[in-house]
Amino acid sequence: MLPESHPLYSAELMLLLLFEKAPPEQYIEFRAIWDIKHRNKPPPDNKKTHIEFAQVKDLEKVFDRVLGDWIMKHNNAMYDVYYGVCPRRSVKRTAKGYAVAGTNEDVSHAVCAWMDYDKSTWKPIIKEKPEPSIVVATGHGAHFYWRYPEAMDIKKAVEDTLVFEKKYGGDPVSDPARILRLPGTRNWKEPEKNHAAAWEGGNIESFFTDWKDVPTGTAKAAKSVYDLNWDLRNVIISGYTAAVGPYEARDPESKEIDRSRVDFRVMVDLLLHDFAEEEIRAIFFNKEYGVSEKTLEAAKAGNADNYFNRTFESARVEHQKRSLMHEEIGDTIEFESWADVRKAPKLEFAVAGVLPVGGMLTISGPAKTGKSLLAGELILRLSGAPGKFLNTFDICKRGRVIYCQAEITRGSLDYRLSVMADAMGYDWRDAPVKFLNRNFNLADPKHVWAVINGIKKEKGDYLFIDPLARFHKEDENKHRDMSMVLSNIERIGREAGVLGTIIVHHFGKPVEGAEREGVQMIRGASVIGDWGNGHVLLRKRFDKVTNAKYVTVSFELRDAEEPNAVDIILDRKTLMFREYKEDVEKLPIRKDIIASFPEADRAMREIARVEKVSLQRARQIYTEVTQTGAKGGNGDSGSETATATATLEETSEIDDE
Repeated sequence: MLPESHPLYSAELMLLLLFEKAPPEQYIEFRAIWDIKHRNKPPPDNKKTHIEFAQVKDLEKVFDRVLGDWIMKHNNAMYDVYYGVCPRRSVKRTAKGYAVAGTNEDVSHAVCAWMDYDKSTWKPIIKEKPEPSIVVATGHGAHFYWRYPEAMDIKKAVEDTLVFEKKYGGDPVSDPARILRLPGTRNWKEPEKNHAAAWEGGNIESFFTDWKDVPTGTAKAAKSVYDLNWDLRNVIISGYTAAVGPYEARDPESKEIDRSRVDFRVMVDLLLHDFAEEEIRAIFFNKEYGVSEKTLEAAKAGNADNYFNRTFESARVEHQKRSLMHEEIGDTIEFESWADVRKAPKLEFAVAGVLPVGGMLTISGPAKTGKSLLAGELILRLSGAPGKFLNTFDICKRGRVIYCQAEITRGSLDYRLSVMADAMGYDWRDAPVKFLNRNFNLADPKHVWAVINGIKKEKGDYLFIDPLARFHKEDENKHRDMSMVLSNIERIGREAGVLGTIIVHHFGKPVEGAEREGVQMIRGASVIGDWGNGHVLLRKRFDKVTNAKYVTVSFELRDAEEPNAVDIILDRKTLMFREYKEDVEKLPIRKDIIASFPEADRAMREIARVEKVSLQRARQIYTEVTQTGAKGGNGDSGSETATATATLEETSEIDDE
């Protein structure tokens, strides 16, 4: 045994205790590695790796006589020194006699389960159950070892290691041939910091057998704070200064911890662990938990509920977005049970009744019907502008909008949105809207992934594609081509986790004798109309009496009752649509007719002629106008109207329709 004053005394003692029950004929691997990433020069002898082995039964003798000097020599030469956590069945060598590093296939047994926790918040884990037998501080984090009372089959050891890794958020180091840093040696990854690995704690008398013997159901699905993975649990209990990894959030300017962002990230993961809102609220209002600090401060100011509700709503939306994302299909499809389906977020709408969260909406119509203007209004509403879409549909979830358009210039786009936003009393230039004023190819996998990555980078909530035809080069009349394009759009939404995708598309040209209705009017293969959750369909109209051009908007929806069609007309001053009501628009003309023909019967005949309606309808119009206070000529009275009506019925030259 090396003397206690020797730098490697603790390393030898730890190895002797750790491999006490290892198969005596197997070997412990030692590896010295020159990490070229951290040193801008080659190793002293131009050899990046040196390898030695010691048979378990001879470990103490070999360590004292050979290995101790070998380790110190290479470590002093700036090599990082590691050892194999699991013994190797044999030693392989090259033709020249040099030892070869062990592989997973060379490992049959393990003496412990292990974990590499590369974060500064490792010390509280020492007190966790099951107790670690050995803890080695590495300068950045720590390595943990849970000894077995006897040598364990490697498969079981890997399974246990994976559970520890998941429980505490350790690094992925479960491979059987894993090497870890040897205590008593210097960590050369950051030479200027003079880090050294050291045996720092643990209960060497503690042995781990099986998870079924661990109290509180540690290996089961988390449903209490104390069963969560370590990083999440630690920030909840210890507070913001313990936030590491995905929970660490700092202000980009001051570099101080952004407590609101930490709260948001913690809430998102608690939702992913199936914590209900009331359970999360209890955590954030519990003064025993460090994560409650900002919420309790808000309580003193009298606005704790506002702070919690606002942060929780943001977290809930992010949880929904993550729930919309699916992994790729592997070698075997995993089917869900009814219980799994019931865990999905309930059906909610981004735009009430029209666009469900995670859904696809198509706005279609002939040329020059205002499709892009309608999309523009929806963009502004979703990004934060007050009011309802089409003055009818509530905006349930506002967020960041990604608008891809390739039809008008940037100057025209600026003009349109500026005029519309001014009419809404909304400063859109500070709104969370990002633009792409050029096209990409939705049939090209590289383009598809570029769009996904771009949306993720911008953290987009909604994607607009305007118009669809400018973003692919496929044959719109081929079912297969358009299925591919639409599948890629769906994939973009899924992979990027957007709350909704909105597509602007055109109607096909009308064919005489083949009148089409609903989604059948959409240009191209029928699959376009079959896809998605909803369709907003625009049709041109023209009023020959007022010369007004207006649009009839109808809806085909999958997830809600379809509202009645509505007529809308564009206000050129605001570039916004308002409802078009025939009687309101024609009222000035009708008043002029009644004013020009004092006799009621003459006025009714003129209304019937001008508007090309029946006399019965003309009588209704005349009555409606006169009863609202409109007077023609010398005025009219109820008896005069009645007399004129009777005369018209007797002498009508225009048949009722």
